[in-house]
Amino acid sequence: MVQGALHTDGWATTPAPGTVLAVARAGYGIVVLAWPDRVAGGLLRRGLGPRERVVARVLASRQLVQALGSGARPGYPVLALGAQVDLAHAVSMLGLGLLNRRHRRAALSDAVIAAGFALAGRLAARSTGGCSSSGSS
Repeated sequence: MVQGALHTDGWATTPAPGTVLAVARAGYGIVVLAWPDRVAGGLLRRGLGPRERVVARVLASRQLVQALGSGARPGYPVLALGAQVDLAHAVSMLGLGLLNRRHRRAALSDAVIAAGFALAGRLAARSTGGCSSSGSS
């Protein structure tokens, strides 16, 4: 067991939020890599073309690399940077969705997923007791 990957809340030992996020991100990446048509195609409600399948796998690979790069117990800097990367990805997908009608559904679906990871990363970062923005509670 990796030291520090779990914390005790008084009654039970639970995984740290950053650990849960890394595992969820890795799981998502692995599932999309293995079955892009089921996951991405399910969101789009149609089959993927060859180019779309490659894009889905590239984005899934990014999730997997980010999860592995985060480690078993990511600290504040890693989680905060990961949240920023996810937020940048969400914004870029929103832009693509607004500008490209053909890929709008895929881009907006991916933007929602990236925004979810960004929010989870921000919350996990805050749970480490690291830096926080001034004026936030």
